[in-house]
Amino acid sequence: MDNLQRLDTVAAYKFGVLTQRLAYLKFKDENELYVLTDEGEPAALITLMTRQGDTGLQVNDYTLLELEEGKIYYLKPAPPPSVCLDAFDVQKYALVDNLKVNAEANNQLAFITERLIDCLKTAIGNRKLRMSCWPFNNVNIATFLEECGIPHHLVIQLDCHGNYIFDKNKFLQTDCDDDYPPEDFFKEIRDVSTNGNLFCDCKTLVKKVTYSNREHIYNGSSVTWGSTKEESELEKAFVIFNPDATEASNSRETILPVSTPDCIEIVF
Repeated sequence: MDNLQRLDTVAAYKFGVLTQRLAYLKFKDENELYVLTDEGEPAALITLMTRQGDTGLQVNDYTLLELEEGKIYYLKPAPPPSVCLDAFDVQKYALVDNLKVNAEANNQLAFITERLIDCLKTAIGNRKLRMSCWPFNNVNIATFLEECGIPHHLVIQLDCHGNYIFDKNKFLQTDCDDDYPPEDFFKEIRDVSTNGNLFCDCKTLVKKVTYSNREHIYNGSSVTWGSTKEESELEKAFVIFNPDATEASNSRETILPVSTPDCIEIVF
């Protein structure tokens, strides 16, 4: 688990090569815009060139970046003030509103996220496990669930109703005046037994669920559909990996234990 949390620390950064130094940076497929700022201003992103020869930059205890002479690199977020940048020509960029795309992101640290996902996939294997928390700050849980390739149920816990398998592709048209039950939207799951937990069982996962319905309008002779109304709710959630695995039980085995204080509420 310590190794995974180190990978999560490194995953906070994006690091790559630019073809030239620019007055602003807007990366493709990203909403953020960065503009040059004064030396005294706080920076959200920096560009670096080595002053002489190939040089290493120690960003934190787990991240050493190798920079080649003559190349322009970007690093975001900017490293903390404790990191020495004396060996580099540095330009600082502040984060502002959106403008036209003028740079192609080629994040050379993307493999860190891929490595963390691979480690989790290996830890889960073919076991039937529950995941009710997500102890990582810089790797998105939705990205992991999308890319892990492990069969799983995303289960939402509806108060006073039970457990239901969330299906983001299911859309229900119903009368806004109806007091519709949650089972109209989701498939109920009765067996939530597992062979243990992936992390702890501190229950800090929360799923944002959008309920869609349409109103009925009576025009004097017939009933037609009216406008669509959407309401979002935050529902307690957990994930069951390998839900069809046999010999499931309510075992307390924990594959990658973390202490409860390390877990934060995650809304996804």
